[in-house]
Amino acid sequence: MISNFCLFWVQLLGCVVIQTSSSLAKMGCAASIPKNCKVGGKGRKHHSIIEEIAVFVPTIRIPVDSDVVHPLRVLVSKELVDRLSKLCAHVISLAEGIYHGDVSAISELQHALEEYLPVVLGSTMKESYLEASVEFRWKTLDDEQECCVSSAWYEVLSVVHMLAMLALFEANLMLIPKNDQVGSEMKVFEDVKKDVIDSLLKASGCLDYSVHRILAQIPAQVKKSFPCYLQEGMLEAISIQALAQCGNIAWISFRV
Repeated sequence: MISNFCLFWVQLLGCVVIQTSSSLAKMGCAASIPKNCKVGGKGRKHHSIIEEIAVFVPTIRIPVDSDVVHPLRVLVSKELVDRLSKLCAHVISLAEGIYHGDVSAISELQHALEEYLPVVLGSTMKESYLEASVEFRWKTLDDEQECCVSSAWYEVLSVVHMLAMLALFEANLMLIPKNDQVGSEMKVFEDVKKDVIDSLLKASGCLDYSVHRILAQIPAQVKKSFPCYLQEGMLEAISIQALAQCGNIAWISFRV
């Protein structure tokens, strides 16, 4: 089960769609060029050797405290219930302020999610009878809109989706020069390029896995209650967008 989950780390599409940063901006991307960076100059044929790079980061969803103790206490051991509850609480505590965090905060949250995920995956096993025992609650950080579904597969999907969004957010943070690095954007870009591409590929793989492995486990009636950003078409679109960003970065590297 866990080995199947790990496959998304290496799932890549055969082609890459390259889109310009201007088209990305129309999609509401987070721009990674500093505002005080000069673009263009007198007598220059090209606007700048540093092209604007933006990573499309949809809204991040975080878990909301759910009652897992009461519905599970007669079904599984107290040790398992306590572990599930503790891991979920740890994810929630780290997630609340993630928009104000740095790359290290994102890495810590990703690690917490990766610890939580195998426990939730175990509850999807048919022989465990836990798949619909707990109502899992998630909310968007932008508008606090909640979605509650009694399905362990919904929880798995939400965790993997969050891993993907964090990878996109992480990529964008790495591309933004720190205050003391303004004026050396090219060096910053070269230093983080490989890590940014790795994050984008991870995001794309997570979303591709969600579409082909997780959604397939969820009944159509349950999927109808999912918000638009968990629907198949949206997940596929963002997965392709992440791959397109890899192509964009590779193209910029080739040009300079």
